Formats: sequence, structure tokens, C-alpha cells
Amino acid sequence: MSKAAAGKEHGKVTAAVIGLGMGRGHLYSLLANPNVRVVAACDKAPERIDRVRQEHPELKADLFFDDYQKLIETRPDAVIVALPNVLHHPVTMAALKAGAHVLCEKPMAMNVAEATEMAETARSLKRILMINFSYRFKATTIAMEKVIASGQIGEIYFASTGWLRQNGIPRGMGWFYRKDMAGGGPLIDLGVHRIDLAWYLMGRPKVESVSGTTFQKFGPKQVEGYDVEDLAAGFVKFKDGRCLQIAVSWASFCETPEQMWTELYGTDGAIIERNTGGGYQWTVKILKDVAGYRIGGEPAGLPTKTPSSIDHFVDCIVNGTEPGPSAQDGLEVQRILDGLYQSAATGRQVRFE
Repeated sequence: MSKAAAGKEHGKVTAAVIGLGMGRGHLYSLLANPNVRVVAACDKAPERIDRVRQEHPELKADLFFDDYQKLIETRPDAVIVALPNVLHHPVTMAALKAGAHVLCEKPMAMNVAEATEMAETARSLKRILMINFSYRFKATTIAMEKVIASGQIGEIYFASTGWLRQNGIPRGMGWFYRKDMAGGGPLIDLGVHRIDLAWYLMGRPKVESVSGTTFQKFGPKQVEGYDVEDLAAGFVKFKDGRCLQIAVSWASFCETPEQMWTELYGTDGAIIERNTGGGYQWTVKILKDVAGYRIGGEPAGLPTKTPSSIDHFVDCIVNGTEPGPSAQDGLEVQRILDGLYQSAATGRQVRFE
């Protein structure tokens, strides 16, 4: 993709955010980026717009919209889509067709058919479509990449990842636990991040088959209208023989409020990332065999500051480069999600061509 095709060669990238719930943080990242001029923001909820205007009084009233189609008609160079899952496909398609590059929140879509159309449209129109797999941009992820690339743990043949919550059923956001609007529960909400991260660190292997199981033990008792899983577990086998196991929950008797991990096991060692204290602080450890003893330690040179996914998206537009979490990556992760849900529904393994 040439720079001319990708974005502005001169001046700042004009950018807009659709959805000021999750998108509020994205808007503030855009405002802090020197290569960006924010030209529009949209939300149906007036209170969300009011909050942003209070926090950033320099933003003029005519910058805000309550209709995403009217925002898209202003033709920004870049659009961030931070809406309920059911809207990812139609809003992304509208923005791409209007000529914008798009950063779409995870999951990419409700299903593979939608994700495929989004990816093909972006490719045919020569627009950037990036999926916000933000966990790729953590310091521990970058450290893990370097360790793996250096060959310190050898050939990775098995990985385990997960995100368990004790009591994290979303409240006050009714679409999260409705299958027709979210597509699923913690698997599509939390699991999408963990699956992408492990799959990415394994080198994006091609999927051969998946097996999944879902449970609904707590959600319906706590929230009216709850019709998605509250725990999911799965197993992914890749065409090269390697495999990945997954466990995610919004509600379970796990040990800490938030329990997250990504473990990669190789022929010469392992690298393991976990959160600490039941929150969002992270540790990463390499395990090696030294003189017959298993020795663990933190990788050298752990970054203290990393670029955000928003900064990466803007850089791709400015430089005419493909994003790391690409539309194709989003599509592959969507295939895994769809396969896990299909397997859970049928009780059978799902195989891929």
C-alpha cells in the first residue's frame, strides 16, 4: 500500500471516534497524537458527549454528532469504531466505503461472514482496517516477542491462555449479555484478547480444528435477559501439530478478582506472563534448564514505555504501512471464536479446511 493510497502525505490525519464509552479513551489518545487533528466524535447518549466536553472544553460543539452516518459524511481520514459488537460490521463498512481508514474494536464482528466482508472491502478499497488487539502493545508482550525471536525457548509446541473473573458479569450495559447484540459472553469479550495474544506470539499458525464448551451457571441468576455463557473453555489444534488451550469467565470461583495468563512452552524453555494482585499489573518470566536446574527470571530490557494501539494505527496511515493487528488477523481470530461456539453448541469438534 503506497503512502498516497494510505493517507495524507502532507498535514495531519483527520480523525473521528464513533462511540464514547470505550471510545472515550481512544479519543483522548488521538488528541495527544501530534499527527492527528480530531474533527468529529459521536454517541447517542448526551451524557457521554457532555462528559467529554467537560473534560475537554476546547472541543467545539459542532464537532459532536448523535448519528454516525452524519459523522461519516464529513469524510475524516480515519475513523475509530467503538460500539456494541453488532454494530462493528455495518459502521466499519460505511466508514470504509466513505474512504476512511478504520480501527475497529474487538471482536472484529459477530461472525466470520461479517469479518470476511469487512476484510475484503478494506482490501479492495485500499484502506487500512486494524482490529484493536491492544494487548499486543504491552511491555510484557514486546519482551516476550524478543525472547521468542531470539530462540531462547526453542520451538513453541504448546500454549495456555485465559482470563477468569470472579464476579465480572457486565451490569448497566445490557447489550453485553445479549447474544443478538454481543455474539456471546466472556469468550468473545475477554477470550478474543487472550486468543489473539497467544496465537500471535506462536507466530500466527493456521488452525486445523477447535473444540469448545460453554457454561451458564451464574449469569441468568444475577441479570434478567442474560442469554450468553459465563464461562468457556476450549482447545485449538494447529495444522503444524501445535496446540493452544483457553479458559475464560465472567463469573467463577477463581482465586483472584482477575486471573490472566499466557504461557508458551518450548523445547528449550518457557515464557510465562501473568497478572499480579488480581488486577492489571503484569509479570513475565523465562524458565530455562541451567546445569540441570529449572531457573526462572525476568527478561532483560523490559520496555518502560510502549506505543498505544491508537499511535500504531496513526503511524500506519502516515507511513502507508500495514497494521500489526490486521484485518486478516481479526478474521483468523474470528474463525477460532466461531468454531469454539459451534463446537460448544453441537458437542463436536470443528475442523477447518
